[in-house]
Amino acid sequence: MRIAICIPTRGEMKAEFVRSLGNMLLRPLPDAEIRLLIQSGHVVTNRNLLFRQAVNMGVSHFLWLDDDHSFPDWALERLLSLKLPVVTVNQAIRASPTAPNSRIPSEDGKGERVYTTQEMADERHVQQVATTGLSLCLIDMRILVKLAVQANKEGRELYPMFAHVPAADPSDDLSEDGFFFRRLREAGVNIFVDHWLSWETRHISDRALTMQDTIDDREAFELLHKREA
Repeated sequence: MRIAICIPTRGEMKAEFVRSLGNMLLRPLPDAEIRLLIQSGHVVTNRNLLFRQAVNMGVSHFLWLDDDHSFPDWALERLLSLKLPVVTVNQAIRASPTAPNSRIPSEDGKGERVYTTQEMADERHVQQVATTGLSLCLIDMRILVKLAVQANKEGRELYPMFAHVPAADPSDDLSEDGFFFRRLREAGVNIFVDHWLSWETRHISDRALTMQDTIDDREAFELLHKREA
């Protein structure tokens, strides 16, 4: 098993991220060959370059890591054990009030936010979602077959894999990770979040945002965005 750990960065890795990465790499993972790839610059360009590098290396798995997160040393081992095509964490967005970034389909088309709770973490619950983030995301590279078939059906190239799609209302912009997850859905690739690992992951900001913060902020966040709508 060959795994590429890919880190898009703007050159300012958080200390807690470096510590988390080091601890994870020190944890024994039998029969695994790990390659570390780091790309600095614009996030969309970074993701496209890193993805193609990993594909060219012939890796079996691809782990995205954003350098403004901290996570337990067992993160990679846990994600691999789930044996899913795409599995990631539910991330607290860097805003006040905060909210989780993962969504499931809803009638209004905007998606209903998925809230990770302590109970879901204790139960080791894994949930299928429509869209989420790439902060700590493991991809089984066999999904490339489905992506290639879908691209051929649409009469377009496989790459770029990531793009930012602006909208008339900036709040409706499609981010590079949203673009990627939309392609996965169109190709019939299922996307999952692991609530256990989500609960143990931190999005580093002025606050160390956790899933508990999203629960505490839920009423304030939904009231704020209801007014904006």
